[in-house]
Amino acid sequence: TFQAASGADTLFMRVESTSAADALRNVRVYMPDYAPGEAKGGQRYHQTFLDRSVLPFGATRFMDWGRVNDSKLANWSERTRDGANQYAIAGGVPVEEQLRLVNASNGDAWFCMPAHATDEFVTKFARSVLYGVDAAGEPYASPQSNPFVAPIATDRKIYVEYANEAWNQN
Repeated sequence: TFQAASGADTLFMRVESTSAADALRNVRVYMPDYAPGEAKGGQRYHQTFLDRSVLPFGATRFMDWGRVNDSKLANWSERTRDGANQYAIAGGVPVEEQLRLVNASNGDAWFCMPAHATDEFVTKFARSVLYGVDAAGEPYASPQSNPFVAPIATDRKIYVEYANEAWNQN
């Protein structure tokens, strides 16, 4: 546990020595109460992140989160699953996490579909956005009273874009 410098926007850590027999590994930095499984008061995203990165724009575009550029993702079964050990992989950030961010920000959503997405992929993505997602990662087919991952609120706008710069290497 450490205390970051007051008012600092960046964090710098220097490791000056470590033991070859018991090397430093798996370093993670979390804000207090925001480690995995410790959402502060049910808030998954820190308010400063929402205030600076999401709220000023009104809509969040998920092109990069969805890793749409040059994506070969085609089938729903190939997408990154909620709770995966990393999201910096070919499938990008799961739709569940995208829904959580939109709902936390009370903003509009701008989703980009991979150029190779099948009809099934697009249909299941749309159902996820409209009805939410169950604990097994499958979209509901109709509105639910208590969805595992909530859909986007009906008063929000949803934009859908086919790929991104589809004339490139997609």
